[in-house]
Amino acid sequence: MNELKNSKKQAKNSQNLTKNAPFLTKNESILTKENNSLNQQKNLLNWEKDKEKLINKYKRFLKEKNVILDIIKLDFLEEFCTLKLTLNNINNEIQTLINDGKLFSETDNNRGKPKEVRHPALISYGQAYKDYKAGYEIIEQWIKIANQKDNSDTFNFNNLYDNSEEK
Repeated sequence: MNELKNSKKQAKNSQNLTKNAPFLTKNESILTKENNSLNQQKNLLNWEKDKEKLINKYKRFLKEKNVILDIIKLDFLEEFCTLKLTLNNINNEIQTLINDGKLFSETDNNRGKPKEVRHPALISYGQAYKDYKAGYEIIEQWIKIANQKDNSDTFNFNNLYDNSEEK
């Protein structure tokens, strides 16, 4: 008798669970969306932290090289560091594609012959690398100009000092 009551209760409970199942799946989907958005926010915070660390590293390096950092140079440095982090991310993506063997894919062209197509990450890497290289050359020019100013100031000062002694 008790077994019959228990089985009826279990049947009712399972019916209630199936009735509530759509709500549970909705809640699960809401939770996964929330979790995904939290992960995206976490990744964005990590990106910002890495970017700040990189900017500070370049600032210290440029100050050691006697480069005067004004607002324009700091803005450029921020964009340069963003580009460098993007380049690193694309490089990591390419490495995973190489490991998976998915760097090139075969597709049929209009004539029905197979054709190898590069992954879009390769194209974006090429453009990002060109931009990074141009930015790096600009920073090298800043250092050269700072060194020339230091040398020219010393040179001019010595010339003035030598001329004053001759009088």
